Amino acid sequence: MVDVQEILHPDSETFVRWVVKEIVEKTDAELWEALEEPTADFLIKEVKRLNPEVQIETDPGRWFIFSSVYVEKLVLPEGFYYTQNDEITNKYIDGIINPVVVKVCPISHYYPDCI
Repeated sequence: MVDVQEILHPDSETFVRWVVKEIVEKTDAELWEALEEPTADFLIKEVKRLNPEVQIETDPGRWFIFSSVYVEKLVLPEGFYYTQNDEITNKYIDGIINPVVVKVCPISHYYPDCI
């Protein structure tokens, strides 16, 4: 058991260790929370899984999905929606720290610019 007087004394090694431990534990929790959020890779994998009949390709940077159907016809993972700009996102969902935004383009534009 840690002596409370040692913790309260700012010059003690115990105090410093306690402060560092508190900071690390809180930071770890926040990092784990952020890591549990969906990523573009997760979104793309889920869109492919939920739409097996649709031809879907991606660019190497994972910013675009090239689809053989319009974005409105794709089945999206829970927590995601499509925008009027042909994007799939979770941008305005409460509690999301790092939102995912992926542009959906026609498969006919595969690799030429679709920005």
